[in-house]
Amino acid sequence: MERSDKKRILTKILVVIAALTLLSCCFLGSTFAKYVTSASGTGSVPIALWDIDVTNNAQTSLTFDKLSPAVSDSTNSTGSKDVIIITNNSDVAATVSYTATVSPKWRTSAESDPQFESYSGQFQNVFSVTVSNSAGDLVLDAKNGTADSLTLSAVVTWTTLNDDVDTWYGIWLESVTVTFNFTATQSSELPTAQP
Repeated sequence: MERSDKKRILTKILVVIAALTLLSCCFLGSTFAKYVTSASGTGSVPIALWDIDVTNNAQTSLTFDKLSPAVSDSTNSTGSKDVIIITNNSDVAATVSYTATVSPKWRTSAESDPQFESYSGQFQNVFSVTVSNSAGDLVLDAKNGTADSLTLSAVVTWTTLNDDVDTWYGIWLESVTVTFNFTATQSSELPTAQP
């Protein structure tokens, strides 16, 4: 064998070895020596607190001043009474909405009076409730050191339609019941954020 044949064979063998090495690197995908570090862990996400406190004066039988028709004006009202105090101790802001309605409590045998149908149907035109709040707006900020609160106060008003209606209500109406409802709804997404 000549030297050039030996070179060719050696070159072919080296090419085959190089090709096999490159091919094996593709399948192995990494080197034989390497540094490896691994770790695992857990985490937790605290949930923003929702804590609305209510001091409900109406639960303890809130009593308004006695009400009668006005002598010189067309309306007469009770004094203002604090009905509900709402406090936000939450991590998120809250928007408060409320309703207040009035309903009659008739004296015994009022329904037997011949004018009951006519006069009792005018109740919502004669009696009304007005609610105000101490905060001005109805958004309670998220607790940032101190809780935000508001007080809902109510006034009941007797509006005179005429003397006959006023007299009839004075005879047959025992009292006016005031019903309050409120809802506090989350109004910010991030804890301690303002809406």
